Amino acid sequence: MLVVLDTNIFVSALATPTGLCAKILDAWRRNSFTLVISQYILDELSRILVKKIGLDAEFVYAQLHVLHELAFVVEPALVFVDGIADNDLPILGTALSGSAKIIVTGDGVLLALKQYQSIQVISPKIFFEKYITSA
Repeated sequence: MLVVLDTNIFVSALATPTGLCAKILDAWRRNSFTLVISQYILDELSRILVKKIGLDAEFVYAQLHVLHELAFVVEPALVFVDGIADNDLPILGTALSGSAKIIVTGDGVLLALKQYQSIQVISPKIFFEKYITSA
């Protein structure tokens, strides 16, 4: 199953290492799903972790390198959706370009879409309950 995790999922996983988002990342590491990611997501994650949260840049780059090497990296398709912030469009574009079936996000605006084309947009809780605990 091809899945895009929004940047906020990675940040939440790091902020709460025993929380739900961390469990989702652990499930990916156990090959419960295939992670689809883009350089856009990696760059956004780097910016947030280094500049906003203040983590050590070398540590962040090492972690992002692992993601880049182990995930399915795609170039986001250009998409336009009314009411969606410009910084969220590449998340949709990553899923579209990578043929993902699911986007997992905590972003309320994206969650309100429920679906983009044939891609489900769901919360971490729903993803975990439906696809991880049942696996």
